[in-house]
Amino acid sequence: MNKKRNAHEGQFQNNQENYNRQSLESQAMTLIKSASEQNPVTRKKLARHLDVDDRTARLVIEVLRHNGERIIAHEKGGYFYAENEKQYRRWRDSITARIRNMNHMLQKMDGDRK
Repeated sequence: MNKKRNAHEGQFQNNQENYNRQSLESQAMTLIKSASEQNPVTRKKLARHLDVDDRTARLVIEVLRHNGERIIAHEKGGYFYAENEKQYRRWRDSITARIRNMNHMLQKMDGDRK
C-alpha cells in the first residue's frame, strides 16, 4: 500500500528525507518545465505525480523558488516555468503589488497600537 508523503513544517530530519526532498524537487522541475503558460501544470496533477499531499506540493514549489527557480503561478491556476524575462517580470510585478497591498492593510490594522 502506497501512503502519501506529508510536509513536516518544511523540515526534513534525516538523510532519507533529504534524498526524498531532492527527488521531489527534481521530479517537480521536470513536470513544471514541460508545462507552459498556455498549458500550466495544476497543483493537483503535481501532487499526484509526486505522490504527495497538496501541502507538500506547495512546499516543493516554495523550496524551488527559494532556490531561485522562476516558477510562475498562472492566474487561472497551475504552474509553469518562466520562458522569458517578460513573463517573469509580469508575475513579479503582481506579487509586488500584493505585498504592498498587504503591508498597507497591516499598517491600517495596527493603527496607533504599535
